[in-house]
Amino acid sequence: MKQQGSAEIILRFLRTVLLTDVILAVIVGVITLLLDLHTVEAYGTLLVWAGVALMILSAVLGIGGLSSRMKDVGAYSLSGAGNMSENLQRVAESGRSSLGCFSLLLVAGIVLVAIGTILQFIFISVVPG
Repeated sequence: MKQQGSAEIILRFLRTVLLTDVILAVIVGVITLLLDLHTVEAYGTLLVWAGVALMILSAVLGIGGLSSRMKDVGAYSLSGAGNMSENLQRVAESGRSSLGCFSLLLVAGIVLVAIGTILQFIFISVVPG
């Protein structure tokens, strides 16, 4: 299997985060229009709420993933079934997957909050009133 460079992994991660944020921003935009909120400030506020909800979801998934890995290790050690090093390798692989999901959702939430805050700041500073 070909080893990937760290720059390639980071770029793929950022591309996924950007794609997730664009999809969520479009969904929030549609919701903003359906709720008949036609201001940039309302759109920014809903983006901030969506970002915070995404960060809370990532925290819940992170806690659940960690708890699941601990239960797996406990179950493998109690049962003694199979090769222990192979079992621990599977636990480590699933732990990396959980960490990737956690970090993706956390960074996407932070970016949504940042975009929403910037939109609100621009609206307040540019629009008189």
